[in-house]
Amino acid sequence: MKSYVCYERANGEILAVLNHDPTSSFSSILDWAYIEVDIEQVMDILSGAVTPKSFVVEYSNLHDARILKPRQEFEIEELNIDDLIYKIPQASIREEQDITIIQDITNTCWKILISPMCEGELRGNFVNLKYIMHFAVTKYNNPNILYRLLEIDLEQLVKNHYQIVDFQYDFETTDLPVSVFTMKRFDTYCYIRNDE
Repeated sequence: MKSYVCYERANGEILAVLNHDPTSSFSSILDWAYIEVDIEQVMDILSGAVTPKSFVVEYSNLHDARILKPRQEFEIEELNIDDLIYKIPQASIREEQDITIIQDITNTCWKILISPMCEGELRGNFVNLKYIMHFAVTKYNNPNILYRLLEIDLEQLVKNHYQIVDFQYDFETTDLPVSVFTMKRFDTYCYIRNDE
């Protein structure tokens, strides 16, 4: 089954999602056009799970056409080098940070937590949550020697308030000092090694 996405030509903002050809029934004071998509692509919008602001219509060189894409809230060009390869500061006790990564040796897992304030801001600003965060567990102070990559689904993190990733390697339960690096998307981070 097909749906029709009406969008503003100037910026790709979605104006409407219809189940019929919009040329005879849709009007706007803005310069608009539409694309035809499979209904599965817009089901989250139609069900109210996400807002139309979570998507944008953009030209794709690969498809040689305009397509519906999840909106990227963070542009790499806007980040400086320190944010692209950001070393998460280590702390000895849990403090309220936007994102906290805990190496829980006792329970043999990584715990990734999001603060209630950060979670509330993401929900309140209707940010596109369809994003995978990457945390590189590396040799201490050396982002070039990767021990493990943790991939965290932001949507699930916000929904559940935390994510748990089981240990896979021997180093995770030893005294080996590690660092955690990421692309900085939030204001504050914290890494805690919990071995009590």
